[in-house]
Amino acid sequence: MDIVKIFVIVITAVFTVSILKQAKSSIVLPATALFCIVIIKYVLTRAHPQMTVLEAAFDSTSLSEYINPLLKVFGVAILTETTSDICRQAGENTFASKVELIGKVEMIILCFPFVEKILDIIKNMIMY
Repeated sequence: MDIVKIFVIVITAVFTVSILKQAKSSIVLPATALFCIVIIKYVLTRAHPQMTVLEAAFDSTSLSEYINPLLKVFGVAILTETTSDICRQAGENTFASKVELIGKVEMIILCFPFVEKILDIIKNMIMY
């Protein structure tokens, strides 16, 4: 089961970082960031085939132009959360909150095609 592999990687990372905190605190943050990158890469690699199937399913519908922005929003959300968590672990709460703000703004920008479509639907409903 893949989720078990992910949890084993996470638990290994937690133990490794805990040991590093006691031995050498200067490499804790880079080690944490590296573990986060490895975990995210593993999860995204596992999710790629499902994303391809999802894209193929949407290609046959009128919603095909919206699948890429939707997947990008998911990616931005994952990266934003991970980056802000790393900033918080480093004690940089100000940077963490700015990363979250940037992520939210980016997700809003990526949602503009959806907003345009909704406004078109409302406009068409009002006209008829």
